[in-house]
Amino acid sequence: MLGYLVEHLEAKDTVQGIMQWWLRDGRPNVRRSDVSSALEDLVVRGWITATSLGQGAVLYGLDKTRIDDVRDFLQRED
Repeated sequence: MLGYLVEHLEAKDTVQGIMQWWLRDGRPNVRRSDVSSALEDLVVRGWITATSLGQGAVLYGLDKTRIDDVRDFLQRED
């Protein structure tokens, strides 16, 4: 998800949209609960934002003020 966001800085989507569009390359068996947990962890780290859309829907996107931290993390993971 972070890699996608670094490549698409303006991307924002819900869990369902993230599963459909951001993770469609080689991750067909990813569970919604796993994606939700990962997103919440990234929100806690301050790397992504979470905006309530009402009725339980949340829109996630990159906190661009933390782009350098995200890039550093991704480079360490390679």
